[in-house]
This record gives sequence, structure tokens and C-alpha cells, in this order.
Amino acid sequence: GHTLWTGIEMVAGERMRAIGNTMRGSGLALSVDSVERCVISGNSMLDSYGIAAVQFVDGGSSGGLYSGARYNVFSGNMIDNPAARGLFLNQNSDYNVIVGNQILNSTTNAIYIYDSLGNLTTGNIWDTAGGGYTENIGGPNTEVNNVTI
Repeated sequence: GHTLWTGIEMVAGERMRAIGNTMRGSGLALSVDSVERCVISGNSMLDSYGIAAVQFVDGGSSGGLYSGARYNVFSGNMIDNPAARGLFLNQNSDYNVIVGNQILNSTTNAIYIYDSLGNLTTGNIWDTAGGGYTENIGGPNTEVNNVTI
């Protein structure tokens, strides 16, 4: 089950919005699970597992923003001090746009894409705390014009 999730959960739908929310705490701030064409924008997450958009696979131990979701936009989110990754796109998280997010103090990668393709990651800012962008199997994905501070 989703035992670590304490924030907003978007499940199995289309064209949903999560805009301008503030989430703080030890659980997963935002989950986007098997959805399409959603907008996740202008949210602030502090001291949590960040945002996740996924086909649920693990118990949230990877942290961050997951996705098993397609054709979504993740923009202008502030993820500070996530328990692990800031943004984690998990298997079959294809054709998402990840733009203009700030990910600070991650303990592993700021953005991690696993077994997904066609994603565009651009204009994001992260610090060197846990590393920047990592892509593992799958692809191709595009990572361009991101900034490490």
C-alpha cells in the first residue's frame, strides 16, 4: 500500500491539476499514479519524499516525484530537502515535460528517469548535494539547459 503517502494522490485519470499547494512532512508529498495529460505546477514540498508520478512499484523508499504516467507537465515546483530523489519518473513514464523546477538538497539524484522514453527535462535548477540528472535504461530522453548551482 501507499503507507508513506501523506499529501496529494492523483490516481488513474486524465487532465487533473495540482497547482500551488504547499506540502511538508515525512511522507510522500505528491503522487501521480497512472495518469495522463495532467499539470503539476507551482507546488512547494519541504522535508518530504517530494513528488511522485508512477505506476506504483515500491513503497516510496526512492523518494521524489515518480511517474508511471504519460504526457504530463511538471513545472515550477520547488522541492527542498527531499528524503531521496527530488523527481523520480518510474517505468513507462513516457513523453512528460519537466521544466523550470527547483530541486535542492536531495540525498540522491535531483531527477532520475528509469525505463521511460520521450521525456523532456529542461530549464530545471538543482544543487550538487545529491547529484543532478540520471537516466537508467529505456530512452531516448532529452536533457538540456538545466543548471547546477
